[in-house]
Amino acid sequence: CREPLVRAQSPNLRVFCIPELEAVYRQPAQRAVMQDWLGRLIACAQECGLTVCVSLDPTSPGRDEAIRAAGLTPSPDLYTDLTVAAARAILAQYPTIDVLEILTVENTDVWPAPKTLAQAWGQLASSVNLPVGKLPQAEHDQQAARALMGAAGDLQVSVRAIQELRTDPALAGKRLSAGIYCTNRWIWPLLGRYADALIPVDVEFTCLAGHSSVPVARHLTDALPPRLLRRTRIYAWCEFDGEMYLQQNEVSGLAQCLALARTAGVPSPVAIVAN
Repeated sequence: CREPLVRAQSPNLRVFCIPELEAVYRQPAQRAVMQDWLGRLIACAQECGLTVCVSLDPTSPGRDEAIRAAGLTPSPDLYTDLTVAAARAILAQYPTIDVLEILTVENTDVWPAPKTLAQAWGQLASSVNLPVGKLPQAEHDQQAARALMGAAGDLQVSVRAIQELRTDPALAGKRLSAGIYCTNRWIWPLLGRYADALIPVDVEFTCLAGHSSVPVARHLTDALPPRLLRRTRIYAWCEFDGEMYLQQNEVSGLAQCLALARTAGVPSPVAIVAN
């Protein structure tokens, strides 16, 4: 973990995980036991009628460190290759999963961005032949520009990886998803249009647009074109964490997410889930 306050309080030495597991985390024999356990958990979930989705990120700060340590330079091509390799490793280890999802890093802003939201959206819109249209009046304009380009950069890598993976025999009978994890409410009308234009029509879209389901519904209102919403899985983001669950008022938030889908003229999106 990179947070200084967390590092100061954590008993972990190198790997931020359950402290008791750290000592055996990198030992192949112990790792095999954990992988076997997770495989059996997946089988149990499917026997109960659940759909199992495995999600991975196309980029990460830790991956950047490893790339530079190897004497390489991070790039979209390298990120795509690494994402494809990670996806194939997941499919080899857990071949019975139902959905493979590639989801952008939470609120990532590592990709180059111009100084204004208008410039950022102009670049993205022209890249997928969209009219610029009306821009939202975003608070903290430069921050919004960085958030927009960050989510778009990760999503581009995700879609390129999916295009390469979709003919892989290991994906036969499985669903593919490309998703965005961004809680900046001001840019979701732009992200919705961009995702609709960029993601192939036979690939599902997933979105995590806020922390707690009420902000999720608010951020996504009028943000997703109906064509995109029909293949969307909305993560309503509920922390099952004691009293925090009650404070998030998930019942009304989930109702608002469902109303959002109905208002858009869509019988039901692919799914609305509490994360």
